[in-house]
Amino acid sequence: MKFGVFLTLLSFFVSANAFSCVVPTQGKEFDNLIDIEWNKGESTFYIRFPPNADGQKFDNVTLGILKDENSFAGTSAPLQMFPDNGKLLTYVRSFDDLNVGLNISVWWQGENDVCPIIGKVKLTKK
Repeated sequence: MKFGVFLTLLSFFVSANAFSCVVPTQGKEFDNLIDIEWNKGESTFYIRFPPNADGQKFDNVTLGILKDENSFAGTSAPLQMFPDNGKLLTYVRSFDDLNVGLNISVWWQGENDVCPIIGKVKLTKK
């Protein structure tokens, strides 16, 4: 009897931890950590962001090409990072119109944190 109770509690604990992060932490406060600069002469977006967000460290950054305004990425790829005055820098060259939409997603993940933090921005030429 005691073993059955122990097994039940153990399975509950393991399953609760496995599914404790269904949706990553995200929102405007993390989107605002990402700075974008469009350099028309080079046809390049420069994207800068801090190496830490809310105590979590930078994990990866991806470029997503959207099918339309409200769809998930049709294609996504990781981008290379470079240090830049205490921030991290990546860039995207763009020679075409951005009617399909380009999004940058920055992920921060803590060593012991279940949920990553995600910041997202849409690239638009200004």
